[in-house]
Amino acid sequence: MSGFDVRKLKNGVPVLLAHYDEGETVTIGITYNVGGRNEWENKSLDGISHFLEHQFFKGNEHISPNEVLEKVDELGGMTNAFTMEDCTIYFSKCMSSELDNAISLWDELLTFGVISQEEFDKEAFVVRQEFRRAEDSPGNLIYRKVKKELFKNTSLEMDVIGTEESLSSMTLDQMERYRAKYYGMENCALLIVGNFDKEELFTKLNSTFGNKKFRDEKPKYQLTQYNIPKENKINVIRVEKETPLVFYDLAILTPGRKSKHYHAIELLSHLISLGRSSLIQQRLIRKGLCSYAYLYYNYYEDIGSLEFYAASSPHQIKESLDTTFILLHDVLTMEITSDTLAKLCDKIEYQVLSAFEDPSQLMQLQSIDYWRNGRFITLEDQMKAIRDVTIEDFDEVRQLILGNLQATLGVLGKSEDINFELTFPENTWKGEFIS
Repeated sequence: MSGFDVRKLKNGVPVLLAHYDEGETVTIGITYNVGGRNEWENKSLDGISHFLEHQFFKGNEHISPNEVLEKVDELGGMTNAFTMEDCTIYFSKCMSSELDNAISLWDELLTFGVISQEEFDKEAFVVRQEFRRAEDSPGNLIYRKVKKELFKNTSLEMDVIGTEESLSSMTLDQMERYRAKYYGMENCALLIVGNFDKEELFTKLNSTFGNKKFRDEKPKYQLTQYNIPKENKINVIRVEKETPLVFYDLAILTPGRKSKHYHAIELLSHLISLGRSSLIQQRLIRKGLCSYAYLYYNYYEDIGSLEFYAASSPHQIKESLDTTFILLHDVLTMEITSDTLAKLCDKIEYQVLSAFEDPSQLMQLQSIDYWRNGRFITLEDQMKAIRDVTIEDFDEVRQLILGNLQATLGVLGKSEDINFELTFPENTWKGEFIS
């Protein structure tokens, strides 16, 4: 990447211009600070942000769905989108030579017209089928159940994909009003990644997106405060499902992206899970306890979680869980040196660099970070922040998150495979599992 430029259009919309010297393509995206968290104030709208995502490439009264698809094909590109708790991203990839035409198409799509009842009904069926597929996926199902319990009574308890009830009862009028409230230019940012002329592109963006109305007030959603746990407390949910394996998800509550601890938590999660030599690989995979296992830091602006997800055979599930807790306790107590952190940073840098070299992945990461941290971040700034974490910072975070566990444990499988007594292994923590 030869240039990483952040600007604002004349109406105030922030723009990330990430220029690559090599390559013949450009990826253009628009991200909105809207998702499941916005639905919390009216829970009957659970899943509407994701439902609305499906309508974006359906066009409007000026351009039909088939015309949108034809124009995308003419650009030699592809389109995609995804919705999260606080972020919705729409993007398309095209040849650099077609960038002007791609911007014109997006400008037309952002002239939100009336969604037809016919298209609404078609996508209502599609999103309900998507929900049912998610219910059939053990991994997806246990993650959503655990998240809802971990963040109960906060805006993060909403299920991005919705529920059968909400998706069946939602109306076109509700969607139109929701879109009018949350999908204005004051609630979005633009991201362009690839090979382009910056000044020509910025002029084009100003003459299109820059002319759209930018309202004074930006919509908000409820934030949550992270409280340091005073005792070990793990809420347990058991989900009965006919599967040959037993799946488990241990979600430990953590501070979020804007916390001073964010980069130390990144290091902590990577110490456990990054690479073939990680503790997860050594303790759970190579020993044959789990068919797969991984841990990641699932963060939001205000709060987050370390998600430890794995699948084991029924006769090994108790040993797998015990090994998971022992592993985490060892991470709490093991000696960590400056050399350990330096080597870990080297591994992380390779991973971050790989993400920055993939336009679609870069767009996704930057979009998420913009809404959760308030700015786009360069590769250099990100790695500097990670390398600036000291032993003292790391030890403080270990004690903060793992000293007392505030967590939710979800176990999914056949009834006879998941109804066993849960206790902490010897010489680890003391505390209760609450079913």
